[in-house]
Amino acid sequence: MNSTNFRRLALALLIFFSPEKHLIAQALTSATVVGTITDSTGAVVAHAIVRIRQPETDSISTTVTGASGRYRFPFLKPADYEITAEAGSLDASPMQIHLLVGQEQSVNLKLS
Repeated sequence: MNSTNFRRLALALLIFFSPEKHLIAQALTSATVVGTITDSTGAVVAHAIVRIRQPETDSISTTVTGASGRYRFPFLKPADYEITAEAGSLDASPMQIHLLVGQEQSVNLKLS
């Protein structure tokens, strides 16, 4: 086996046994929701509690917005979801969305 063929074989084996392929496969079978929470004046709301619920299974995930009012729900199963947010006495009307494979959907909510 000459050195060119050896390099090709070594590269093929490296790619085949690489753990990154599992991460790529996971990202291609899931969806992500991102967004910003604001108040009625348009100011971002830090530390707002954001919940995403999948009605089919009634599973709920929760996160808290950062200083910029942003949130993120990665690695969601493609399906229908309901998103809500609250901070103190303020809350947002629930938003219904449908996620597709590989989609990153932006959902901004306004608290009132």
